[in-house]
Amino acid sequence: MNLPEFDLQKKAHDNLSIFTEIFENGKKGFIIRNFLDTSQLELILNLKNNFLNIFYSPFDGYKALPRPFDEIEKNNTIGYLEEIEILNSNNLLNFKNEFLKKLKALSVNYKIETAEISNDSSKSMAWASLRILQPNKGKFELHCGNLFINWNKLFFEKQNNEFDITKHLAFLVMVQKPTAESDINIYNAHWKDYKEKVDVDNLKNTENRIIPLDQVGVDIVKLNPGDLLIFDESNYWHNVLPFSGKERVTFGGFISKKHNEKEVLLWA
Repeated sequence: MNLPEFDLQKKAHDNLSIFTEIFENGKKGFIIRNFLDTSQLELILNLKNNFLNIFYSPFDGYKALPRPFDEIEKNNTIGYLEEIEILNSNNLLNFKNEFLKKLKALSVNYKIETAEISNDSSKSMAWASLRILQPNKGKFELHCGNLFINWNKLFFEKQNNEFDITKHLAFLVMVQKPTAESDINIYNAHWKDYKEKVDVDNLKNTENRIIPLDQVGVDIVKLNPGDLLIFDESNYWHNVLPFSGKERVTFGGFISKKHNEKEVLLWA
């Protein structure tokens, strides 16, 4: 099974509502080619180059600005507001507005809000984040979002007051592409059928059987710089394997839907 994709420049998406298709019709996700242009990618790369010393490193081979939400849950918040201020700086305001305008055009029947310092609906104050994985050691092991609800209980309890925490999406734009056979693997393994990870290569299904990943099928996602991926991160197991070449630089975060409303929140 391949994720559906289209090119933002070719206007083939005029009647498409991505959020309707995923939240309401059960689609796994979409790839949107050419979501960001070269000048917008350069702006993000300049952010990396100018503020690399401020990036937060959750583990060796991985840096992020601002820090990931699970670090907030651990009360690792010293310096967090400084990171948010960089993301919200004036030279990025137009970029943010253009990003949201393009995203809104893909789902005109949904209202889009963003996590902010003044917004109390989430512990996250970031609408997105810049992530850097180092070649030969940076990776994201097999996981899905619903696996972390109990691990980050207070964070998701707060969000659950307004949002469905069992169906949030991931969104990411490839900014700098490494040398890799796959930029992310999204497996045909849904949370309703697979609720336990045995190890990096095996899942356990609800019938208590251990199933190797190579038996469940996979979408091997390949992104070019500027391409946007949106998918049901809560429910589909996925990973990013080690790679070579350049650093893997992406920009994105998560999208949560309000209970019984056509409104979403972007956060990171």
